[in-house]
Amino acid sequence: MSSRLRRVLDLVEENPDEPLPRYMAGNELLNSGDAEGAVEHLIRYVEMLPGGDVGAAWRMLGRAYVALGREDEARSACEAGIRAALAHRHGDLAAAIEHDLESL
Repeated sequence: MSSRLRRVLDLVEENPDEPLPRYMAGNELLNSGDAEGAVEHLIRYVEMLPGGDVGAAWRMLGRAYVALGREDEARSACEAGIRAALAHRHGDLAAAIEHDLESL
């Protein structure tokens, strides 16, 4: 485990009810190849911010599900990401997620 990942996971442990450390943990875990760990933190992140600006998290969640071979869940995550991105006027992000969705 990298020292960066360890620091991020420590932040989650110290601040379990704060969304940002969850997002950071999901990102770091996904980048380190731990898709299952990423799913855990990213789901918690989007749950903590209902209606929030969480399109990027949904995109990462979709990628984590793809890495785990869970295509149906990846599609659902991408669809949620597109909705979130459009709701917050992030057209470029919505288009990028739509591209991810089309490649499933």
